[in-house]
Amino acid sequence: YGLVGSEMCIRDRPYPEALSKRGLAKTNGLCYNRPRHLAVIAAVHQKGDPPMKKAISTNGAPAAIGPYSQAIDCGEFVFTSGQLGLDPATGKLADGGVQAQATQAMKNIQAVLTAAGLTLDNVVKTTVLLTNIADFAAVNEVYASFFEGTTYPARCAYQVSALPAGGLVEIETICQKLSLIHI
Repeated sequence: YGLVGSEMCIRDRPYPEALSKRGLAKTNGLCYNRPRHLAVIAAVHQKGDPPMKKAISTNGAPAAIGPYSQAIDCGEFVFTSGQLGLDPATGKLADGGVQAQATQAMKNIQAVLTAAGLTLDNVVKTTVLLTNIADFAAVNEVYASFFEGTTYPARCAYQVSALPAGGLVEIETICQKLSLIHI
């Protein structure tokens, strides 16, 4: 038996049979019971264990301005909250318009990822929120400069009517901690 795709499989018997025979609870994801599938190895929790969820916090990025964490580490992945172009030292938006705010937002993301023991190389998905979609090219230029030399993550970009603190751009990420392996 082994851990495959975030669950345990025994001779092609997926959850719940494989896990219940061992007194284990389902973690997350699907059970890929074919060895040729690409899967992420994950921990299996004993029944009654609290979920794997740890808040990530750093002074290198602005403190949360509401009831949320700068990032959450949930085992295989780290999810960062949206980062505005706020300077963590002053708490004010970066001067210089959307490009300056995008640069600061990316620096804030880097600080949060560093606190989680990760880098921009771990980013697999981003979401970019803009108050004016016409700023997309300017933000894209800054964004691309932070991911030079690595595979660009998947991304969505949306125009929104407003962002907190009067920001012009907000960026959030999903990061993978474990490497994909072929089982």
